[in-house]
Amino acid sequence: MRRISSRLLGLLILVHFGAVAAQEKPAGEEPPADVKLYQEISKIKDPAEQLNALRKFIADFPASKSVLSARYRILDALVKETPPKKEEILGQVQVIEATETWVGVHYDLAGRLMDVGYLPEAEEMARKGLNVDFATYKKKLLESEPGNKSDEAEVQGRFKTFQARVKATIGQILIKAGKTEEGEASLKEARASGFTPSAGQLFALASVAEKRGDETAALELMLQAAAAGPLKKDERERLHTQYLKKHGNLERLEKDLDSLYRKTYPIPFDPGTKETLPKRGGRRVLAEIFTGSGCPPCVAADLAFEAAMQKYDHDELVVLMYHVHIPRPDPLAGPLTDARRQYYGIGSVPTMRFDGVKEIKGGGPRTESQGAFKRIEPVVKERMVVPQEAKLELTAELRESQVRVAGNINKIAKKSPKLKLHLALVEEEVRYTGENGIRFHPMVVRSLAGEKGTGLPAAQGRFQHVFDLAQISTELKAYLDDYEINGRHGKITFSEKKHELNPKKLAVVAFIQDEADKGILQARMVEVQ
Repeated sequence: MRRISSRLLGLLILVHFGAVAAQEKPAGEEPPADVKLYQEISKIKDPAEQLNALRKFIADFPASKSVLSARYRILDALVKETPPKKEEILGQVQVIEATETWVGVHYDLAGRLMDVGYLPEAEEMARKGLNVDFATYKKKLLESEPGNKSDEAEVQGRFKTFQARVKATIGQILIKAGKTEEGEASLKEARASGFTPSAGQLFALASVAEKRGDETAALELMLQAAAAGPLKKDERERLHTQYLKKHGNLERLEKDLDSLYRKTYPIPFDPGTKETLPKRGGRRVLAEIFTGSGCPPCVAADLAFEAAMQKYDHDELVVLMYHVHIPRPDPLAGPLTDARRQYYGIGSVPTMRFDGVKEIKGGGPRTESQGAFKRIEPVVKERMVVPQEAKLELTAELRESQVRVAGNINKIAKKSPKLKLHLALVEEEVRYTGENGIRFHPMVVRSLAGEKGTGLPAAQGRFQHVFDLAQISTELKAYLDDYEINGRHGKITFSEKKHELNPKKLAVVAFIQDEADKGILQARMVEVQ
């Protein structure tokens, strides 16, 4: 799949880090007319029809918050046309540059121009980013992130990263334009500042080493690129060629990439040690995270929850990761995870639900994962002291290709006719490198019990359920096959289809939920034995 503008991704998922705090979400709230129409436009599969609809949307709703996103999507559609119309593309770039307030607009647009092959224009656009001084950067940053409470040192750090990103973008463009020495110097200067280049930028450096005949350096940089993010088909083939020259086979390639990724990209902060809370009501907090492997702002949220799972054990915090096709197709998604998203009325990712009633939206890049953690931890602590409303026992056992679940519900404190028992089969870790660069995904929901994943009746007493792994895998494969042809993103091809489950890394999560107010009475997680 083609790389996509990071700014467009951010706009499509409608999040700015720190802009949204924990909140109660009104049930059944009707979206405004412009939001509803924009969502409908996203479902249009014909490119020309969608392009016309986007232009009409801007004319009909000039004040909508989605206008800027629509402008980026028009640019994306123009770039995909065969052959691309240069004048229209450059005209759309000028429109975005004139109206976009985001401080990273120049390097982002430069990347788009580079991808379509307009290298002189791409270089000129990227160099405009070098003219942004600290005062301008800080002003634009705080305007785009109204809830940002970063101190001066944190803003200085982000400015340093911004400058390095601009230099790395310029370096990649120059290398592609044949200005090898200048481009390599610019990229190396960015790396020297502590900046981690993208997969494409690292592969550009690998290409320089390859042309020089330095195959050792080329392979090392190609491996770094593959650990940083997904490679294009030709890049992957070149990596295989260099790896085969050195090792003779590809047997250890993925394991080498695993080790390199874990070494290069650990959780970038220490979540600290647990403090003793004054009161605990026996509740295990359930955090449901709606995320996507093709969602760059989901990185901060995903890493924040990885850190939370390191700090809190399963008797305190239970985490479920629902992968969905927002903003890009995700081979870890399935029909039941999307049904769960629709159950909550969620339209953007990352979105996090705590015990069904508290909601937080928004994320950011890897560098902002600590800030994301600081936003979620107070909610976890707040929910921990809320008394449990039921007791839940649970076991899960693997027999041949079936996971047999058994348990018991008692001491239900809430009187409601709409209680449901939900059972989720999860993989504790799945390896897949999506567009956001995360290689290992924790607590991935693979199946949900009940008709269309809607749960089972909850009542006092024992319960049983069977997850058939072969059937689940077959259904996920059929779903992904169909999505490649009939999904809302048009015809696409997944680089991998992650429909097979690893029976050695399975767990089951059970939780009781009141359909009336979506509140969760209690949750529990066990590993499959």
